[in-house]
Amino acid sequence: MALDAPESENSKRFRGSIDDEFDACNPVTNGGERREHYDETQPLIAFPANSVTRTPLPWRQLSVLFCLRAVKPLVFELIFPFVNQMILEIGIVDDPERVGFYSGILESIYACMSFISIVPCSLLSERLGRKPVILVTTSGIAISAALFGFSKLYWFMVLTRCIGGGNGGNIAALKTMLAELTDKSNEAVAQTGFAIAYRLGQGIGQPVGGLLSHPERQFSVFDTPFWRRHPFALPGLVSGILAMVLVFVGFYLLDETHPPKKGKAMRRFSSGSSGNSSMTSSREAQVTMSTDVDNNGPQTWISVMKSTPGLHVLMCNRALLYLAVEGMFALYPLFSFTPIQSGGLGSSEADIGIILTFRALLMLLFMFSSTYLLNRWGSLRVYRFSMALLPLTFGLLPVLNFLARSEGAGKNSAAFVLVHFLVITMWALNGLAFPATAVMVNDISPTANSLGIIISMSELVKTFVEAIAPAFVNSTFAFSIKHNIAGGHLTYIIMMSLTTFGFVQPFWLKNRSPAWRNNARADESPD
Repeated sequence: MALDAPESENSKRFRGSIDDEFDACNPVTNGGERREHYDETQPLIAFPANSVTRTPLPWRQLSVLFCLRAVKPLVFELIFPFVNQMILEIGIVDDPERVGFYSGILESIYACMSFISIVPCSLLSERLGRKPVILVTTSGIAISAALFGFSKLYWFMVLTRCIGGGNGGNIAALKTMLAELTDKSNEAVAQTGFAIAYRLGQGIGQPVGGLLSHPERQFSVFDTPFWRRHPFALPGLVSGILAMVLVFVGFYLLDETHPPKKGKAMRRFSSGSSGNSSMTSSREAQVTMSTDVDNNGPQTWISVMKSTPGLHVLMCNRALLYLAVEGMFALYPLFSFTPIQSGGLGSSEADIGIILTFRALLMLLFMFSSTYLLNRWGSLRVYRFSMALLPLTFGLLPVLNFLARSEGAGKNSAAFVLVHFLVITMWALNGLAFPATAVMVNDISPTANSLGIIISMSELVKTFVEAIAPAFVNSTFAFSIKHNIAGGHLTYIIMMSLTTFGFVQPFWLKNRSPAWRNNARADESPD
């Protein structure tokens, strides 16, 4: 019979140090305290809380989603370069100084209908899934775009914009699907791509509207009675066809991400991973189980508003951001179209389209650096920087008119070109606010279950402001010019005041990083 030799003091100390090191790194221990029962499904080596491995992105899904995201801004911005001229040519008004009121209504009614349709679209996406809602509404947007250019009466112009806007409430479903495809480790890249897709839609829509209106004047092949009778039909037809092509692409390539359907796969994964000795699989099972536990229970709008600190501040700041952004998108084409002696720049539709295209391309160039800036500076600092540019952008518009009026070279002077370039550059840099505010909206959500509601809230705020901003800004501009209020500069004074407050208010916000956003997606593998 073998006898156990007594353990020496050195052996005890050595064994104790090994045990202490094991306890410190083993996730089944807590602060060095040994638990009585070990879970053999847990990894032996802990993953530090502050060490985040970037989850690979599902690029097939995201690419289709980005393309569908571009449709609404393409159609929304399509009419901006030519709508003022169209209102004059079809005889709605005969005075260029009165155009702003009517064009403002057309621009606002689209966003107003989007605001009304957000909640129904959001509820339908929860019931039917994200994919069918996104595809059906995108088809409606395409039809409205194709019909707008054939308008000969103002009520028909309003009707087609209502159809497009009524289908524009799909943004909540688009953004919720994006959030369901990403996590905290890769959302900066995805949100940047989402914002670039939006701006690319604008970048396509604005030149299509500006350069393809009156095609009979620019291309001999279109010099026919049909195109002379419908000089604004081609931009809408081109954008409508492009949108329908994207719908068919989405039908075949876009996968559903509706949480109830994905939840079954997550639960199967969690139960099946217990027998797997892989360290990665076990860690993913931990993430899935902890997420399921933390986010159980239904959420209501009231409960989310009460349980989310800082939500009202963020929503208020989003309202100020989009008031300025949509106000500028409506104001700049009207300002450029208005004769110089009336306070504008006297530009043609083609010139306006070229400038807006240059601005969109410049902003896309800046957007490619936004992922680096978001990771290095954080979303809040990037947001504050971009908001600081808005008061200067609005403040330089009357300076442009002053330089255009001046004797000598006027719009050809070096000073005018330099100031104009500065305005367009600052306006383009403001685009960095969009991926930043999208990350802030995701990060303020305390649980995964509340994310859809918070995104819907943020889109309601955004579309409500989009509904009133163009009509407010354009009507104020027309009224100010016609009655010479504040020298015709009332609009600039109001917008500079609001955007200055919009720059100050983000200093009340704080960076947030809820635990559920730091978890990698365990429910699906990248395409």
